[in-house]
Amino acid sequence: MEDKALTELLVERLGPLLGTTQNLLQDELLLTLSRLTDNSKWKDPILSLWSLEAAISPNNPTFQSTVRTELAAMKLQAENITKHRHKRIAHLDRAVAIQVTKLPTVTFTEIHGLLERIEAFLNLFYREFEGSTMRFDSMSGDDITSVAEITALKAKAYDSFVRSGTVPKFAWRNEKPV
Repeated sequence: MEDKALTELLVERLGPLLGTTQNLLQDELLLTLSRLTDNSKWKDPILSLWSLEAAISPNNPTFQSTVRTELAAMKLQAENITKHRHKRIAHLDRAVAIQVTKLPTVTFTEIHGLLERIEAFLNLFYREFEGSTMRFDSMSGDDITSVAEITALKAKAYDSFVRSGTVPKFAWRNEKPV
C-alpha cells in the first residue's frame, strides 16, 4: 500500500487478517501465473497458455514459430515464479518435504513483467485471428480494499466517540440492521 498512515490503520484495526489476506492473494497470483505458464504434461489437461498451440493451423508455420518462441521466452521469464510454486506446494520438490526450505523471492517487477508478456502473447492471437489487439486491465487496489478501509476508519471514529463519552461502549451491538 502506498499510504503509510492507511496501512498502519489497517494493521491496527484488522491485525493478522490483513497479512493473511495478502498472503492468500499472493499465493493465488503466483499459483495462477505458474499454471498459465506451465507446459508440463499432466494426467489431466490444465488451462495453460501452451494449450493455445492447438488453435494454430499447421498451414501457418510463421505464426506457429512466433508462438513457440514467445512460449519459450515466457517459460524462461516465469522460471523463478514456478520455482516458488514448487517449493510452496512441495509436491514437486522433494527437498522441501524433507526439510524447511526458504522460498525464492519473487519481485513485483517479475510479476508485472510476466503479466505484460502474457498480455503481449494473447495479443498475438487477437492480431492473427481478429486483426486487432486487446488491452487487458487489472482491478485497482482501491476496488479491493475500500470496504476494509471504510470499516477500519469507522471503527477508529467509534473508538474515539467511546473515549470522549459521546457513545457508550458496545452501543454498536444494539444497532438493528437497516
